[in-house]
Amino acid sequence: MDRNREFLCEQLQDLLKQISMSLSCVFSKVLEDSALTFHQVYVMKLISGKKGVTLTALCRELNLSKGAMSLTINRLAEDGYVLRCENPADRRNRIIVLTGRGEDVLRKTRDKLREAFGMLTNDLTSEELESIIKSLARLNESVCGAMKRKCLVEQGKQ
Repeated sequence: MDRNREFLCEQLQDLLKQISMSLSCVFSKVLEDSALTFHQVYVMKLISGKKGVTLTALCRELNLSKGAMSLTINRLAEDGYVLRCENPADRRNRIIVLTGRGEDVLRKTRDKLREAFGMLTNDLTSEELESIIKSLARLNESVCGAMKRKCLVEQGKQ
């Protein structure tokens, strides 16, 4: 990698870390009176956006182990936010769905987070937001592609 690209990658890495830390701080304050963590909100958002989502599908989407995802789903189930239902297409994999209570708490929490993020991005124009979204989506594609290639290479070594 040439020096300029190395420098740009390091700047990007630092910016992403700073943004992540700032957002984590803001979102934890927004959620401090909530029953949910930001991670749980995101998992519930993924569940609500899909029909018939399984634990395996969530693990794949979030690049988490089954054990880690099971802990999250177990906690959400204990709190009455999700249910595990029988999957008629595959009896080995249960479908995870939001309960009415889960839908309600997710809606309220997403509204709070949306309002907070709106305040954080208030100085940006719609065009700037669209440009940022496009660039971050491209970065996400690149990162996911690199991770898939790395996984394929590691599988080939076994």
